[in-house]
Amino acid sequence: MVVAVQINVTNWVSALSPLQSHRPQSVARRSTQLEAVRSSRPQRVTTPFGGFKGIASRSCSSVRDRRGCSVSCSAALAEIAAIAGAQANMAGSLVLAFEPWHALIAGLAMGVAASGKLLLTGRVLGISGAFKGYLHGDLSWWRTSFVGGMVLGALSLPSLLPPTAFDVIPATYTMERAVFGAFLVGIGSAIGNGCTSGHGISGISRLSVRSLAYTLTFMLAGIFAATLTGTAASLGVGNVAATYTPPVMAALQPHLTLLAATMVALATAGLVGSRAKAGSTMEKAASLLTELTAGITFAIALGMSGMVKQTKVAGFLNMLAPSRDLSLMFVMGGALLVATPLTQIVLARFRKGQTPLCASECQLPAATRVDTKLVTGGFLFGTGWGICGGGPGP
Repeated sequence: MVVAVQINVTNWVSALSPLQSHRPQSVARRSTQLEAVRSSRPQRVTTPFGGFKGIASRSCSSVRDRRGCSVSCSAALAEIAAIAGAQANMAGSLVLAFEPWHALIAGLAMGVAASGKLLLTGRVLGISGAFKGYLHGDLSWWRTSFVGGMVLGALSLPSLLPPTAFDVIPATYTMERAVFGAFLVGIGSAIGNGCTSGHGISGISRLSVRSLAYTLTFMLAGIFAATLTGTAASLGVGNVAATYTPPVMAALQPHLTLLAATMVALATAGLVGSRAKAGSTMEKAASLLTELTAGITFAIALGMSGMVKQTKVAGFLNMLAPSRDLSLMFVMGGALLVATPLTQIVLARFRKGQTPLCASECQLPAATRVDTKLVTGGFLFGTGWGICGGGPGP
Protein backbone atom coordinates (compact mmCIF):
# COMPACT_ATOMS: atom_id res chain seq x y z
CA MET A 1 0.00 0.00 0.00
CA VAL A 2 2.80 2.39 0.91
CA VAL A 3 4.61 1.49 -2.29
CA ALA A 4 1.48 2.26 -4.31
CA VAL A 5 1.11 5.63 -2.64
CA GLN A 6 4.77 6.47 -3.26
CA ILE A 7 4.43 5.57 -6.94
CA ASN A 8 1.27 7.63 -7.17
CA VAL A 9 2.88 10.68 -5.61
CA THR A 10 5.92 10.32 -7.85
CA ASN A 11 3.70 10.25 -10.93
CA TRP A 12 1.89 13.40 -9.84
CA VAL A 13 5.13 15.26 -9.17
CA SER A 14 6.66 14.23 -12.47
CA ALA A 15 3.50 15.24 -14.31
CA LEU A 16 3.15 18.61 -12.65
CA SER A 17 6.83 19.60 -12.92
CA PRO A 18 6.39 20.94 -16.51
CA LEU A 19 3.60 23.17 -15.25
CA GLN A 20 5.98 24.74 -12.74
CA SER A 21 8.94 25.15 -15.06
CA HIS A 22 7.13 26.48 -18.17
CA ARG A 23 4.73 29.29 -18.97
CA PRO A 24 0.99 28.60 -18.47
CA GLN A 25 -0.30 26.08 -20.94
CA SER A 26 -3.63 25.66 -22.59
CA VAL A 27 -6.52 23.97 -20.89
CA ALA A 28 -6.47 21.21 -23.46
CA ARG A 29 -2.79 20.48 -22.81
CA ARG A 30 -3.34 20.35 -19.05
CA SER A 31 -6.28 17.98 -19.51
CA THR A 32 -4.05 15.70 -21.56
CA GLN A 33 -1.46 15.62 -18.78
CA LEU A 34 -4.07 14.87 -16.13
CA GLU A 35 -5.43 12.01 -18.22
CA ALA A 36 -1.90 10.61 -18.46
CA VAL A 37 -1.55 10.77 -14.71
CA ARG A 38 -4.87 9.01 -14.17
CA SER A 39 -3.94 6.23 -16.57
CA SER A 40 -0.62 5.72 -14.76
CA ARG A 41 -2.20 5.09 -11.36
CA PRO A 42 -1.65 1.59 -9.95
CA GLN A 43 -4.59 -0.65 -10.69
CA ARG A 44 -6.35 -2.54 -7.90
CA VAL A 45 -5.40 -6.20 -7.72
CA THR A 46 -8.59 -8.12 -8.41
CA THR A 47 -9.34 -11.53 -6.99
CA PRO A 48 -12.12 -14.08 -7.38
CA PHE A 49 -13.60 -12.95 -4.04
CA GLY A 50 -15.26 -9.93 -5.61
CA GLY A 51 -14.00 -7.43 -3.03
CA PHE A 52 -14.56 -6.79 0.65
CA LYS A 53 -18.35 -7.01 0.45
CA GLY A 54 -18.09 -10.37 -1.25
CA ILE A 55 -15.94 -11.92 1.44
CA ALA A 56 -18.02 -10.37 4.21
CA SER A 57 -21.28 -11.66 2.77
CA ARG A 58 -19.81 -15.12 2.29
CA SER A 59 -18.52 -15.18 5.85
CA CYS A 60 -21.85 -13.97 7.27
CA SER A 61 -23.83 -16.47 5.23
CA SER A 62 -21.58 -19.28 6.45
CA VAL A 63 -22.26 -18.23 10.03
CA ARG A 64 -26.02 -18.05 9.48
CA ASP A 65 -26.10 -21.53 7.97
CA ARG A 66 -24.02 -23.86 10.11
CA ARG A 67 -24.54 -26.77 7.76
CA GLY A 68 -22.95 -24.81 4.96
CA CYS A 69 -20.19 -23.27 7.03
CA SER A 70 -17.54 -25.82 6.13
CA VAL A 71 -18.60 -25.74 2.48
CA SER A 72 -18.45 -21.94 2.32
CA CYS A 73 -15.06 -21.84 4.06
CA SER A 74 -13.72 -24.53 1.73
CA ALA A 75 -14.98 -22.63 -1.29
CA ALA A 76 -13.38 -19.41 -0.08
CA LEU A 77 -10.11 -21.21 0.58
CA ALA A 78 -10.24 -22.74 -2.88
CA GLU A 79 -10.71 -19.28 -4.40
CA ILE A 80 -7.61 -18.01 -2.61
CA ALA A 81 -5.70 -21.07 -3.79
CA ALA A 82 -6.73 -20.30 -7.36
CA ILE A 83 -4.55 -17.18 -7.35
CA ALA A 84 -1.75 -18.75 -5.29
CA GLY A 85 0.00 -20.08 -8.38
CA ALA A 86 0.18 -16.64 -9.95
CA GLN A 87 1.40 -15.12 -6.68
CA ALA A 88 4.10 -17.77 -6.24
CA ASN A 89 5.55 -16.84 -9.61
CA MET A 90 5.90 -13.19 -8.64
CA ALA A 91 9.52 -12.20 -8.08
CA GLY A 92 9.52 -11.04 -4.46
CA SER A 93 12.55 -9.03 -3.43
CA LEU A 94 12.34 -9.43 0.36
CA VAL A 95 14.95 -11.71 1.92
CA LEU A 96 14.08 -12.94 5.41
CA ALA A 97 16.60 -12.80 8.26
CA PHE A 98 16.86 -15.84 10.50
CA GLU A 99 17.41 -14.46 14.03
CA PRO A 100 17.32 -17.36 16.51
CA TRP A 101 18.98 -15.52 19.40
CA HIS A 102 16.59 -12.59 19.30
CA ALA A 103 13.68 -15.03 19.13
CA LEU A 104 15.02 -17.26 21.91
CA ILE A 105 15.58 -14.49 24.47
CA ALA A 106 12.22 -12.91 23.69
CA GLY A 107 10.65 -16.34 24.13
CA LEU A 108 12.34 -16.70 27.52
CA ALA A 109 10.72 -13.41 28.59
CA MET A 110 7.32 -14.73 27.48
CA GLY A 111 7.86 -17.90 29.48
CA VAL A 112 8.79 -15.94 32.59
CA ALA A 113 5.67 -13.77 32.18
CA ALA A 114 3.39 -16.79 31.75
CA SER A 115 4.74 -18.80 34.68
CA GLY A 116 5.07 -15.72 36.89
CA LYS A 117 1.44 -14.79 36.25
CA LEU A 118 0.35 -18.30 37.23
CA LEU A 119 2.43 -18.32 40.43
CA LEU A 120 1.30 -14.89 41.62
CA THR A 121 -2.33 -14.73 40.48
CA GLY A 122 -3.31 -18.34 39.80
CA ARG A 123 -4.46 -17.42 36.28
CA VAL A 124 -3.09 -18.72 32.98
CA LEU A 125 -1.83 -16.32 30.35
CA GLY A 126 -3.94 -16.31 27.20
CA ILE A 127 -4.39 -13.33 24.91
CA SER A 128 -7.57 -14.41 23.11
CA GLY A 129 -9.09 -15.56 26.40
CA ALA A 130 -8.41 -12.19 27.99
CA PHE A 131 -10.27 -10.36 25.20
CA LYS A 132 -13.02 -12.98 25.02
CA GLY A 133 -13.96 -12.22 28.64
CA TYR A 134 -15.08 -8.72 27.63
CA LEU A 135 -17.61 -10.24 25.21
CA HIS A 136 -19.15 -12.10 28.14
CA GLY A 137 -19.39 -8.93 30.22
CA ASP A 138 -16.42 -9.71 32.48
CA LEU A 139 -14.87 -6.32 33.28
CA SER A 140 -12.57 -7.53 36.05
CA TRP A 141 -9.73 -5.20 37.00
CA TRP A 142 -7.15 -7.93 36.44
CA ARG A 143 -8.36 -8.36 32.86
CA THR A 144 -8.20 -4.64 32.18
CA SER A 145 -4.74 -4.46 33.71
CA PHE A 146 -3.42 -7.28 31.49
CA VAL A 147 -5.00 -5.92 28.29
CA GLY A 148 -3.90 -2.41 29.20
CA GLY A 149 -0.35 -3.68 29.64
CA MET A 150 -0.43 -5.21 26.18
CA VAL A 151 -1.67 -1.94 24.71
CA LEU A 152 1.09 0.02 26.45
CA GLY A 153 3.68 -2.48 25.29
CA ALA A 154 2.43 -2.32 21.71
CA LEU A 155 2.45 1.49 21.70
CA SER A 156 6.06 1.51 22.91
CA LEU A 157 7.33 -0.73 20.10
CA PRO A 158 7.94 2.07 17.52
CA SER A 159 10.28 3.79 19.99
CA LEU A 160 12.02 0.57 21.03
CA LEU A 161 12.52 -1.06 17.64
CA PRO A 162 13.97 0.15 14.32
CA PRO A 163 11.65 0.77 11.35
CA THR A 164 12.81 -2.51 9.78
CA ALA A 165 11.11 -4.39 12.63
CA PHE A 166 7.77 -3.73 10.95
CA ASP A 167 6.44 -4.89 7.60
CA VAL A 168 5.44 -2.66 4.72
CA ILE A 169 2.48 -4.53 3.27
CA PRO A 170 2.62 -4.71 -0.55
CA ALA A 171 -0.37 -4.37 -2.86
CA THR A 172 -0.21 -8.11 -3.64
CA TYR A 173 -1.42 -8.79 -0.08
CA THR A 174 -5.12 -8.22 -0.63
CA MET A 175 -7.84 -7.02 1.72
CA GLU A 176 -9.76 -10.22 1.02
CA ARG A 177 -6.89 -12.32 2.32
CA ALA A 178 -6.54 -10.24 5.48
CA VAL A 179 -10.26 -10.18 6.29
CA PHE A 180 -10.93 -13.84 5.60
CA GLY A 181 -7.83 -14.96 7.51
CA ALA A 182 -8.63 -12.77 10.50
CA PHE A 183 -12.22 -14.03 10.48
CA LEU A 184 -11.06 -17.65 10.70
CA VAL A 185 -8.54 -16.81 13.44
CA GLY A 186 -11.25 -15.19 15.54
CA ILE A 187 -13.78 -17.99 15.03
CA GLY A 188 -11.15 -20.68 15.65
CA SER A 189 -9.84 -19.17 18.87
CA ALA A 190 -13.42 -18.76 20.15
CA ILE A 191 -14.39 -22.36 19.36
CA GLY A 192 -11.11 -23.81 20.63
CA ASN A 193 -10.92 -21.55 23.70
CA GLY A 194 -7.37 -20.41 23.09
CA CYS A 195 -4.61 -19.42 20.70
CA THR A 196 -0.84 -19.69 20.36
CA SER A 197 -0.27 -18.19 23.81
CA GLY A 198 -3.08 -19.83 25.81
CA HIS A 199 -2.68 -23.31 24.33
CA GLY A 200 0.78 -23.15 22.76
CA ILE A 201 2.62 -21.78 25.82
CA SER A 202 0.45 -21.85 28.94
CA GLY A 203 -1.33 -25.09 28.02
CA ILE A 204 1.64 -27.15 26.91
CA SER A 205 3.68 -25.97 29.92
CA ARG A 206 0.91 -27.48 32.09
CA LEU A 207 1.37 -30.73 30.10
CA SER A 208 -2.21 -30.46 28.89
CA VAL A 209 -3.02 -33.08 26.25
CA ARG A 210 -5.91 -30.88 25.14
CA SER A 211 -3.59 -27.93 24.46
CA LEU A 212 -1.05 -30.16 22.73
CA ALA A 213 -3.74 -31.48 20.37
CA TYR A 214 -4.95 -27.95 19.61
CA THR A 215 -1.41 -26.70 18.97
CA LEU A 216 -0.49 -29.57 16.65
CA THR A 217 -3.76 -29.06 14.76
CA PHE A 218 -3.32 -25.33 14.16
CA MET A 219 0.36 -25.74 13.29
CA LEU A 220 -0.38 -28.33 10.60
CA ALA A 221 -3.36 -26.34 9.32
CA GLY A 222 -1.27 -23.17 9.23
CA ILE A 223 1.54 -24.82 7.27
CA PHE A 224 -0.98 -26.28 4.81
CA ALA A 225 -2.87 -23.00 4.33
CA ALA A 226 0.24 -20.81 3.99
CA THR A 227 1.79 -23.17 1.46
CA LEU A 228 -1.41 -23.66 -0.52
CA THR A 229 -2.37 -20.00 -0.74
CA GLY A 230 1.12 -18.55 -1.30
CA THR A 231 1.06 -16.24 1.74
CA ALA A 232 4.80 -15.57 1.70
CA ALA A 233 4.73 -14.69 -1.99
CA SER A 234 1.79 -12.33 -1.48
CA LEU A 235 3.87 -10.51 1.13
CA GLY A 236 6.74 -10.06 -1.33
CA VAL A 237 9.08 -12.66 0.17
CA GLY A 238 11.67 -13.79 -2.34
CA ASN A 239 12.17 -17.47 -3.04
CA VAL A 240 15.70 -17.48 -1.60
CA ALA A 241 17.16 -18.84 1.62
CA ALA A 242 16.88 -16.70 4.75
CA THR A 243 20.12 -15.05 5.82
CA TYR A 244 21.83 -15.52 9.17
CA THR A 245 24.25 -13.06 10.76
CA PRO A 246 25.72 -13.81 14.21
CA PRO A 247 24.39 -11.10 16.53
CA VAL A 248 26.58 -8.76 18.55
CA MET A 249 25.86 -8.19 22.22
CA ALA A 250 24.60 -4.65 21.59
CA ALA A 251 21.82 -6.05 19.39
CA LEU A 252 20.70 -8.44 22.14
CA GLN A 253 20.93 -5.90 24.97
CA PRO A 254 17.28 -4.74 24.70
CA HIS A 255 16.08 -8.36 24.81
CA LEU A 256 18.18 -9.13 27.89
CA THR A 257 16.99 -5.91 29.54
CA LEU A 258 13.37 -6.90 28.97
CA LEU A 259 13.99 -10.34 30.47
CA ALA A 260 15.71 -8.88 33.55
CA ALA A 261 13.07 -6.16 34.02
CA THR A 262 10.29 -8.74 33.86
CA MET A 263 11.94 -10.89 36.50
CA VAL A 264 12.49 -7.90 38.81
CA ALA A 265 8.91 -6.61 38.42
CA LEU A 266 7.37 -10.04 39.08
CA ALA A 267 9.68 -10.66 42.03
CA THR A 268 8.66 -7.32 43.53
CA ALA A 269 4.95 -8.07 43.06
CA GLY A 270 5.40 -11.51 44.58
CA LEU A 271 7.24 -10.14 47.61
CA VAL A 272 4.55 -7.53 48.25
CA GLY A 273 1.70 -9.97 47.70
CA SER A 274 3.13 -12.69 49.91
CA ARG A 275 3.43 -10.29 52.84
CA ALA A 276 0.02 -8.66 52.41
CA LYS A 277 -3.10 -9.85 54.17
CA ALA A 278 -5.54 -11.94 52.15
CA GLY A 279 -8.05 -9.70 50.37
CA SER A 280 -6.22 -6.51 51.33
CA THR A 281 -5.68 -3.56 49.03
CA MET A 282 -1.97 -4.31 48.95
CA GLU A 283 -2.58 -7.86 47.74
CA LYS A 284 -4.90 -6.60 44.98
CA ALA A 285 -2.32 -3.99 43.96
CA ALA A 286 0.35 -6.69 43.69
CA SER A 287 -2.01 -8.80 41.55
CA LEU A 288 -2.70 -5.89 39.21
CA LEU A 289 1.03 -5.15 38.95
CA THR A 290 1.58 -8.76 37.93
CA GLU A 291 -1.06 -8.58 35.21
CA LEU A 292 0.29 -5.26 33.94
CA THR A 293 3.84 -6.63 33.83
CA ALA A 294 2.76 -9.79 32.02
CA GLY A 295 0.86 -7.76 29.41
CA ILE A 296 3.68 -5.30 28.77
CA THR A 297 6.29 -8.04 28.61
CA PHE A 298 4.30 -10.19 26.22
CA ALA A 299 3.61 -7.32 23.81
CA ILE A 300 7.21 -6.09 23.75
CA ALA A 301 8.59 -9.62 23.50
CA LEU A 302 6.37 -10.28 20.48
CA GLY A 303 7.86 -7.25 18.79
CA MET A 304 11.45 -8.08 19.70
CA SER A 305 11.04 -11.68 18.53
CA GLY A 306 9.90 -10.49 15.10
CA MET A 307 6.49 -12.13 15.42
CA VAL A 308 4.65 -8.87 14.71
CA LYS A 309 5.95 -9.23 11.15
CA GLN A 310 3.63 -11.24 8.96
CA THR A 311 6.57 -12.08 6.72
CA LYS A 312 8.30 -13.89 9.63
CA VAL A 313 5.19 -15.91 10.43
CA ALA A 314 4.61 -16.74 6.78
CA GLY A 315 8.28 -17.67 6.41
CA PHE A 316 7.96 -20.17 9.25
CA LEU A 317 4.74 -21.69 7.94
CA ASN A 318 6.10 -21.90 4.38
CA MET A 319 8.13 -24.97 5.32
CA LEU A 320 8.65 -26.34 1.83
CA ALA A 321 10.17 -23.16 0.39
CA PRO A 322 13.87 -22.21 0.43
CA SER A 323 12.85 -18.94 2.14
CA ARG A 324 11.61 -20.69 5.30
CA ASP A 325 12.46 -18.87 8.54
CA LEU A 326 12.40 -20.97 11.72
CA SER A 327 12.57 -18.03 14.13
CA LEU A 328 9.10 -18.76 15.51
CA MET A 329 10.28 -22.20 16.60
CA PHE A 330 12.86 -20.54 18.84
CA VAL A 331 10.23 -18.18 20.28
CA MET A 332 7.97 -21.06 21.31
CA GLY A 333 10.93 -23.17 22.37
CA GLY A 334 12.37 -20.42 24.55
CA ALA A 335 9.01 -19.79 26.20
CA LEU A 336 8.44 -23.48 26.95
CA LEU A 337 12.02 -23.94 28.12
CA VAL A 338 11.27 -21.61 31.04
CA ALA A 339 7.53 -21.98 31.48
CA THR A 340 7.34 -25.79 31.59
CA PRO A 341 9.55 -26.48 34.66
CA LEU A 342 8.36 -23.37 36.51
CA THR A 343 4.71 -24.16 35.80
CA GLN A 344 5.13 -27.72 37.07
CA ILE A 345 6.62 -26.37 40.31
CA VAL A 346 3.71 -23.96 40.69
CA LEU A 347 1.12 -26.68 40.03
CA ALA A 348 2.80 -28.89 42.64
CA ARG A 349 2.34 -26.05 45.16
CA PHE A 350 -1.33 -25.74 44.25
CA ARG A 351 -1.87 -29.50 44.63
CA LYS A 352 -0.53 -29.24 48.17
CA GLY A 353 -3.21 -26.68 48.97
CA GLN A 354 -1.03 -23.59 48.74
CA THR A 355 -2.58 -20.49 47.19
CA PRO A 356 -1.10 -18.01 44.69
CA LEU A 357 1.14 -15.34 46.21
CA CYS A 358 -1.20 -12.49 45.26
CA ALA A 359 -4.62 -14.18 45.29
CA SER A 360 -6.75 -16.41 47.46
CA GLU A 361 -7.43 -19.08 44.82
CA CYS A 362 -6.20 -20.36 41.48
CA GLN A 363 -8.33 -20.34 38.33
CA LEU A 364 -7.12 -23.13 36.08
CA PRO A 365 -9.04 -24.27 32.96
CA ALA A 366 -11.42 -27.11 33.78
CA ALA A 367 -11.76 -28.66 30.30
CA THR A 368 -9.53 -31.68 29.63
CA ARG A 369 -11.25 -33.53 26.75
CA VAL A 370 -9.92 -33.57 23.21
CA ASP A 371 -13.17 -33.35 21.26
CA THR A 372 -14.39 -32.39 17.80
CA LYS A 373 -15.04 -28.81 18.86
CA LEU A 374 -11.44 -28.37 19.97
CA VAL A 375 -9.98 -29.85 16.79
CA THR A 376 -12.35 -27.81 14.61
CA GLY A 377 -11.31 -24.65 16.41
CA GLY A 378 -7.64 -25.50 15.97
CA PHE A 379 -8.13 -26.20 12.27
CA LEU A 380 -9.99 -22.93 11.64
CA PHE A 381 -7.49 -20.93 13.70
CA GLY A 382 -4.50 -22.46 11.93
CA THR A 383 -6.05 -22.01 8.49
CA GLY A 384 -6.72 -18.33 9.13
CA TRP A 385 -3.27 -17.93 10.68
CA GLY A 386 -1.68 -19.38 7.56
CA ILE A 387 -3.77 -17.30 5.16
CA CYS A 388 -3.22 -13.88 6.76
CA GLY A 389 0.08 -14.53 8.56
CA GLY A 390 -1.07 -13.11 11.88
CA GLY A 391 -2.80 -14.01 15.12
CA PRO A 392 -3.07 -13.16 18.85
CA GLY A 393 0.36 -14.40 19.94
CA PRO A 394 3.62 -15.76 18.54
